[in-house]
Amino acid sequence: MLNKILPILITIIAVGGAGFAAKTLKGGGASQAAIDAHVEANGGKYSKGVHHVEGQEKTSGYGYFNFRRNFIIPVVGQSRVEALVLLSVSIEMEESKIENTTTREPTVRDAFMKTLLEMSHEGIFNRDITNPDVYNEIQKRLLETAIITVDEGVRSILLVDFARQDQ
Repeated sequence: MLNKILPILITIIAVGGAGFAAKTLKGGGASQAAIDAHVEANGGKYSKGVHHVEGQEKTSGYGYFNFRRNFIIPVVGQSRVEALVLLSVSIEMEESKIENTTTREPTVRDAFMKTLLEMSHEGIFNRDITNPDVYNEIQKRLLETAIITVDEGVRSILLVDFARQDQ
C-alpha cells in the first residue's frame, strides 16, 4: 500500500513546490561583481566545475560542504511532472567557512532549490544531463547561487551523484 502511495505523494509535493517556485522566482543570477570576484580569487580563471584530479597539486585550505539530503527536482513538461531528478551536490569552499555554512544549511538549500526549479522550468533537466554543456550549465548556475548565498570563499560546485526517474 505504501509503495503505491509514496510516488504519488512525492509527485504532488514536487508539483506543488515547483508551482510555488515558478510563481515566486524572478530572474536573479549572480551579479557580475560576484562572478568577477570569484574569477579574481581563482587566479583569473572561472572554474566551471573543473576539479583537481589525482596527480595534480592538492590545494590546502579548501574542504567540502555536503548537503545532508539530496535534491529532488520535478521535471515539468506540458503541465505535468514527466520525471524526477535526484541530485547530490557538494560545495568546495574554504575550510574556515564550512561550519558557518552548516549552520545556515536551510537557507543555502532553499536558494539551491529555487535555482534548480528555475532550471527545470527552463527545460535544462529535459536535456541529457551527461552532456558536458548541460552538466557545466548546472554547475555554473549553482556556483552563482552559492557565491550569493554562502560567500566568496566558494571555489566550485560538485555534482556528486544524479539519477532520473521518468514517470
